Amino acid sequence: RQVGAIDLLAYITAAGQPALRDAVMKILSDSASLRSRANHVLQQSLIAERTLTQLWRLRMALPASVAMNPLCDHITLAHAAKSHGTSITPFSFRSQIALVLLAPNAEFKPQGEAAASVVKSSDFANRLNALNPAEPMKYFELAEEIADQAADEADLALARRLYGLAAVLDPDKLALSSCLALAQLAPADAEKRRLLALASILNTSLLQFPNLAVSQEDIDPGAAFAVSQAIALYRAGEGPRALSALKAPGAEALLQSVSEYLPGGINRFKQDCQLYRGQRAPALLPVEVDTLLKLEFALLSGTDRTWSSDLMLSKGIPLVEVDPNHLADTLGVDAERPIYRNGMWLERGR
Repeated sequence: RQVGAIDLLAYITAAGQPALRDAVMKILSDSASLRSRANHVLQQSLIAERTLTQLWRLRMALPASVAMNPLCDHITLAHAAKSHGTSITPFSFRSQIALVLLAPNAEFKPQGEAAASVVKSSDFANRLNALNPAEPMKYFELAEEIADQAADEADLALARRLYGLAAVLDPDKLALSSCLALAQLAPADAEKRRLLALASILNTSLLQFPNLAVSQEDIDPGAAFAVSQAIALYRAGEGPRALSALKAPGAEALLQSVSEYLPGGINRFKQDCQLYRGQRAPALLPVEVDTLLKLEFALLSGTDRTWSSDLMLSKGIPLVEVDPNHLADTLGVDAERPIYRNGMWLERGR
């Protein structure tokens, strides 16, 4: 919903003031890059709030000191909106949080200059200097070799940049292969999921990747019911019945995925189920009972879960957000500087 609000406000702003189109597109591009690299879904939400603030500031020609100051007076914004013949809800509390956490340094920056140790090799240095945007396959081949011989993070960063440039320079032939290669070099699971998602979009015939899903809509309702039933039986001291409920397809795997909310983890849960056979219930602390009840509620709520319930199950895994039509932004490479000369990435013709 936040992204939809961003797109709608961007359209209204650009349509009403065509001169602002480039600025609007820049805000949208930066926001998409930041959201794609967020490591938590709440961070993505905060970035979206900040983007809406930037668009409102642009639309109403507000000075930066007003729009980006999280402590600004709500009345000031309301008067500014009224003077421009429009209405705007003053900063919400979450908008202020977004500004505090993300401004002013939350700015996506393309991958830095190559300072890789492999460049010290005369062979690699010569090949880097000989790269030509007209031959994107050379970028891909060199990236493969550098990734294979990488000695440190700088080497891997250079390989990622070369893969990214290869994808941007020849998206029809090299984008898919580059995304798969970049996924293998991804430093974090979230980045790997994002790259695999992009690869699957670029080639719809690709098989589904097992770790691609991040939406809790994929939880099987039958397994969710079985796990919630097992937890309820466990709390009542009906251990054998709880273990029986976990025999439902997918139930034990789902229980394992939420084991951090079980008192003592899944192993203690199973041990207690063996121990408590209906005569008495396990001695649980009030906070442990509260956590188990929240977990049962989250599992039984299906797709109508509250934010807190969804965060409990998803652990805040960021939403996968990729745009195959803007590969440079999505892959985080500076497509304007594909030429490498003497340790620097330069623009074409230089």
